[in-house]
Amino acid sequence: MIVSAARLLGNAVVNTQGVPIGHLESIMIELASGRIAHAIVSHGGVLGLGARRCRVDWQDLRLDADGWRFMLERGFDTLARNPA
Repeated sequence: MIVSAARLLGNAVVNTQGVPIGHLESIMIELASGRIAHAIVSHGGVLGLGARRCRVDWQDLRLDADGWRFMLERGFDTLARNPA
């Protein structure tokens, strides 16, 4: 499947139980290889105020194309350990 990065930005990020934990804010690309290196996930806050941004390795996210959301394969603690 090939989709525009713009189509993915803003989509929900949930844990493996489907509980929302944030949304995909940005996709970071390694220019030398052209591969996606990691994503920036925003979580917490209200209407963007007070939200925290965290780096998540791209391979730790899995797209649920039916619901257009990402499942974080690792625990929520991944976000706390990797501020953006």
